[in-house]
This record gives sequence, C-alpha cells and structure tokens, in this order.
Amino acid sequence: MASVVTTRPFKPLPVPQALGFGLKARFTHVENVPTLFDHKFLVDRYSPKRAAITDYYSRLAPDVLRWRVISNASIKKVPKAVLRNRLKRRWASAFAEALKRAGYYHNGRQRSGPKDGKNYIPGLRGTLEILVFSERGITCPHGELVGACGALLKSLQRKQQHLDNAGVDSTPGRKALEDRTDTEVDENVPSSMWSLWGRTLL
Repeated sequence: MASVVTTRPFKPLPVPQALGFGLKARFTHVENVPTLFDHKFLVDRYSPKRAAITDYYSRLAPDVLRWRVISNASIKKVPKAVLRNRLKRRWASAFAEALKRAGYYHNGRQRSGPKDGKNYIPGLRGTLEILVFSERGITCPHGELVGACGALLKSLQRKQQHLDNAGVDSTPGRKALEDRTDTEVDENVPSSMWSLWGRTLL
C-alpha cells in the first residue's frame, strides 16, 4: 500500500501550441498526489470523506499517469453547469484519444512491448492536471481538441524524458540517485515523500 502525498508539488507544464484554446497544465512526477478537488478533503481532519479518499489513493497502481481535466472557465462565459461539464468531458475525451494515437493506454502505459519483467519499458508516470480556461472547447471540432491535447502530450513526453535522463524517477537512474549525498537529495525531495519515492524507484 503506497503512502499518500498530502502536499501538491505541481509545476506548470508549458504548452505554447495550445494557448489559443485556453489550455494550461501542471504536472508532478510524484505518484499518488491528490487532485485539487480531493485535496480539500484530505487536509480537513473533520471531513467524512477523508478516510475513503486516503484509502483510494493508497491503493493506486504504481508507474501510471493519473490525469484529470479541471474546468476554470468563467461562470459569466459558461453560466450553465451542464455546459461546463460538457467542456470537461470533451477535453477528457480528446486527451484520451491523443494518448491512444501516441501509443499509450488511458493510464499512460505503453500499448506495445512487454507488460512486466526486466524488458518492461515504463510509459508516462506521475500526476497531470489539465486546466481549461476557455469555452471554445464546447463547440469546436473534436479533431482540433485532439490536436491541442497532442501538443500537451508532446510537452509531457519531453518533461518525462528530461526526468528520466536526469535519473530522477526511472529504474536505470536509481543508482545515480543512490550515489547522491543526503544533502543533495533533501534539497529536492521533501522528507514526507520518501516512502512514495522508494516505491516509485523499486
């Protein structure tokens, strides 16, 4: 059972090709990070949903990409809740289609190659939040949304490749991480995340 990270160590993920759609994203390579919606229940010690959400995040599979679409469109521009929900569903469908076209399952794992064993190649990992600020996604063609999500996915792949080359959260880079001094590690990783990082690297 994995530890649940109650902090939100997200950083902006640049998507310059998709700004015309009011699309932004934030990403963290740390697993089991709660989404913005669930985080408010985890930090509230009196919330009746806290135990259920903690149990849910502790049982999530490792080495997968967790992603969620969050609608930040202005209520003045999109006054009806049904339209805001449609906006989120269309973007979620478009991002799932972009993952499929790029050779990934819905959870970021590779569609081709071994599913386990020593030759297993991890796919996308971490937690991604897709932020939608424009109402354009309600009416524009589905293909345009998929194209914008494709640009987001390429940015995510570049970020993942950069982290893998740095030896942060990839299995080949485990020795490089272990060879670093304790001081260097503590500057980048909060102590509360060590149990989670250990599970990620194993």
